[in-house]
Amino acid sequence: MKKRLVLTMLCALTLGSIGTSLVSCGNTPVVVAPAVTAAAITNKDVLQAKWKVGQDNRRVSLSSTPDGSNVADALADGTVKLESSDANVVAILGQYVVPVGAGTATVSVKVTTTDKDGKATTNTTDSVDITVLAADAADYNILNVSDVLEKDNNKKYAFSVVGKIQKWTKGTDGAIYGNFYLEDIKDPTKSIQVYGATASTSALTYSSTDETYSFTNPKDFLSNEVTKKLAVGDTVYCYVIRADYNGTKEVNAIVSNSVSEVIAYENSAATVYNVTGKLTSWKAGTDGGTYGNFYISDLADSTKSILVYGATTDSTALAYDSANSVYKFTNPKNWLLNDITSKITIGDTLNLRVIRADYKGTLELCAIVLGAGK
Repeated sequence: MKKRLVLTMLCALTLGSIGTSLVSCGNTPVVVAPAVTAAAITNKDVLQAKWKVGQDNRRVSLSSTPDGSNVADALADGTVKLESSDANVVAILGQYVVPVGAGTATVSVKVTTTDKDGKATTNTTDSVDITVLAADAADYNILNVSDVLEKDNNKKYAFSVVGKIQKWTKGTDGAIYGNFYLEDIKDPTKSIQVYGATASTSALTYSSTDETYSFTNPKDFLSNEVTKKLAVGDTVYCYVIRADYNGTKEVNAIVSNSVSEVIAYENSAATVYNVTGKLTSWKAGTDGGTYGNFYISDLADSTKSILVYGATTDSTALAYDSANSVYKFTNPKNWLLNDITSKITIGDTLNLRVIRADYKGTLELCAIVLGAGK
């Protein structure tokens, strides 16, 4: 028993005093890797690519010196480790970096070596600066396609977007699904696939439990009065969610009505529409008042306008009354208090979700503001 213990200790002592070598303990050869003296980050381009709070963690790839050294073992035993200059921006989780908050942090590789006298020294052998952007938030601007391309693919937010129908995905129309490419108004080299479009607002629903949107395609693109007349080259306003598929950037879309189309509809609160128009004047005074009262005109025909009597960004203001099978609008009277609506001015283009709410013969709408653009 004592002989076996002595032999084991001798083997351990021998292995600790040599670099990569082949030694023998009894009849068993043992390969010993040299200690890591330096480590370098090999995927800095990946780590420095656009990154937002809440997105997937990224793995730091490392190479080590000298040849034959094992960086995985060194990470496991702590002689190689990653450190962040600001854990509130980039946190370290083993060999992964985590986007915690907006800002820039330096991630360093620390290597600890021990000399023959047992003295340990820690050096920084490589580093990379990583910038983390703020996570997407509700955006009430009417966006261009290039802006939507930069949004996260997470269905947590919906966005108003304007673009031009560049081409159909297949054939000579959008088919029943409404599939086409939407081109950026300012930069025709930028486009995104619309995989599913309709004018029916009920196709896009929000779950307060999951805090995400979902899209159920009614497959009415060729039969709905709003969408069936669309053609390549038309400018359209939509309310969209990102819905990427197999690496292809895509959106699902609710296509807006024109003001002229909404004027032609019957006065019924049983149906909700999305409509885009230009704010031409206030109902009274120099702003929308507490209620948010103003006129919007058709983008193609300024002689066609309708009164919006009550508007807000608060989506809960428009709720479905199942007992009476109609939508009801409860005005929070925050038009001048809300950071979005208080900045809206005459001449702005507005994307709205509305119900008809005529009063004493006057054509009127109640509205949720989805987006605004100058």
